[in-house]
Order: sequence, then C-alpha cells, then structure tokens
Amino acid sequence: MATIVNRNLNLPNESFDGIITDISDSGICLLTTNSLSKGQKISMNIGTSASSRTAIVRWSERFDSLYYAVGLEFL
Repeated sequence: MATIVNRNLNLPNESFDGIITDISDSGICLLTTNSLSKGQKISMNIGTSASSRTAIVRWSERFDSLYYAVGLEFL
C-alpha cells in the first residue's frame, strides 16, 4: 500500500491523505478518512511523484468506523 494526496478540484485548498488498496491502468481503490461524493472529480499525487492524475469518484462507502473505501476512475 502507498500513501497519496488528494485535492478536490472544487476546493483547491483542501487536501488529505489516502491509502491505496488497489491500482490499475483504469483506476484506483483507496481508503480515506474523508467522505467523497459519487461523480466528484479530484486531482491526486501518487507517492512521491511530482505529476498528478485526475480521477472521478465512481463509488464511495463506509469501510469501518474510521475509513471510507473509494473507487476512482482515471480520466
């Protein structure tokens, strides 16, 4: 697992960390303490990479009492 930084495109000053649980060419699944909305677009930096990826939230559900599991599709 790796840590990523997410930035909501609608609120550029908001950033938070997530833990990658699965990644492929088309998308990513992560755990985060922040709730994300289906259809929300975010920009993310994965690991120490200087480049960012844009993705759209395809699903988000409560994982446990602390985390949300979120499915993102890369755009």
